[in-house]
Amino acid sequence: MRLIDPDPRVDARHRRLLWQVLQRLGKFRDPSTSKSRQSVQSHVAPAVARLLGRGSTPDHQRAKQDLVDQLGSRRKLHANLLQSAALGLGQLLLPGEDLPADAESGKALWRHYDTTRDQQTRHFILIAAGQIGGETNFERVAREFRTGKREIQAWAALSLGLMAFHAPKVKPQAGAQGPVKDVRAMTGLLLHGGLLRINNRDVRAAIALGLGLCGHKAAAADMRRLLEKYRRVEEFAGYLCMGLALMDDKAAGAQIQAVMGDSSRRPLLMSQAALALGRLRHPGASTTLRALLQTGGVFGTLTLASTATAMGYLADPKNVAPLIRILGDTGHNSLVRAFAAVALGSMAENDPLTWSAWVAMNMNYSAAAETLSNGSSGILDIL
Repeated sequence: MRLIDPDPRVDARHRRLLWQVLQRLGKFRDPSTSKSRQSVQSHVAPAVARLLGRGSTPDHQRAKQDLVDQLGSRRKLHANLLQSAALGLGQLLLPGEDLPADAESGKALWRHYDTTRDQQTRHFILIAAGQIGGETNFERVAREFRTGKREIQAWAALSLGLMAFHAPKVKPQAGAQGPVKDVRAMTGLLLHGGLLRINNRDVRAAIALGLGLCGHKAAAADMRRLLEKYRRVEEFAGYLCMGLALMDDKAAGAQIQAVMGDSSRRPLLMSQAALALGRLRHPGASTTLRALLQTGGVFGTLTLASTATAMGYLADPKNVAPLIRILGDTGHNSLVRAFAAVALGSMAENDPLTWSAWVAMNMNYSAAAETLSNGSSGILDIL
């Protein structure tokens, strides 16, 4: 139901459909005593938030209050419910500076952050704050990044990156009263300093993604230097590749291509480098990715899937004929031919995201459900 996309601004039919879906989801809302039942119910909040989006209508305000009430409930609720409440508020709330009615809900989110013992809920609250944005949230998340423990610093870095990504670009305005805060620039400086100061690789990996999201190209040279130093460290180098691609650092293309070519025994790094190469549209990437696809059966489905997705990003017309040949060549194994078809479909698809991304987006992955992911045939496991 969360994939239904009614727009109440269109006409009465859309409004009626939205209300019907919200009413149906509301039947699952009341927390039961069964923990397994609450785990299923935890998928309601992200679904409602996905349907409504950010806003201030009566429907929005009712949904927000329902989630705030869950966070403040004296009943012992399953952690998954509280995690999802945080994620839902991240998609529904407006910054308190823009909508005073939402300021109290924002405070409730941070109160729960300060009192909960569930670390995943705290992590999701940081992400929610990054999605909501606003000066109050920026200052609090920046403080968590500066003073928090390593795990908190990593999530705060991602939160800051999200906040900067969604922040409007600051343009000088004639007659403006006082300095205008540039969230992107402030985030970039803060994260760049952390990249140079912090030694923990997990935190640095998150910082690399945050820097990519905020487009802080001043950090690109240092990130390329770190990539050269840690090019064989799978859990770090891949995120450096992704961060450089997100900030569109064309100068990193050849280096990322070399990392990918040197990662035959590191499938995660190879897949991340392939995605980064596709995102950068690096010259020569098509030839490299086609060769990787043809030999990808050796490396497994992760590499094949990432290669097909990267070729979709490239959308290079020169790839069409070679991919059709691979698809029709029975000399290739069936997996390679299948992913050639995936690559062709990705190139033809206008949506920049894969179909499953709309399911995965803002999903509470801590609430296990076999239909979502079981390691093979769940929705999120299929490409």
